Amino acid sequence: MFVPGYGYSASLNALPVTALAAVSRYPPGCSEQQVIKLLSPMKLLRIDSSARKNPVSRQLTAKFVESWRKQNPNAEVIERNLATTNLPYVTDEWVEAAFTDPRNLTTEQRLVLATSEPLIEELRQADVIVIGAPM
Repeated sequence: MFVPGYGYSASLNALPVTALAAVSRYPPGCSEQQVIKLLSPMKLLRIDSSARKNPVSRQLTAKFVESWRKQNPNAEVIERNLATTNLPYVTDEWVEAAFTDPRNLTTEQRLVLATSEPLIEELRQADVIVIGAPM
């Protein structure tokens, strides 16, 4: 079994108590990805969307992240500022590529999805998402 931070272990006896407690929460037959997810530090995705330099919404998300980090000191925080991230528009080509079976994507379709796929993966991997949106 692979345990993040500890590598592969044939014996649960070689794992620290915290890792054993996490592994024991899963029923027999759980997937390796489930164990990795449980043992990995939590991830918070902070998304700020205001185009202003110092908006109140960004101040609020910063306060939230500060408070959350105190409660989750080993957690990972990913910060995404939509005002400074160069995002292409959603086009017909993007929609077609997004709904095409990944095995059948053309080179051009892969290029169209090259920006959005990593961002979508950030969303999937996040345990907590905080969005700052101006009102």
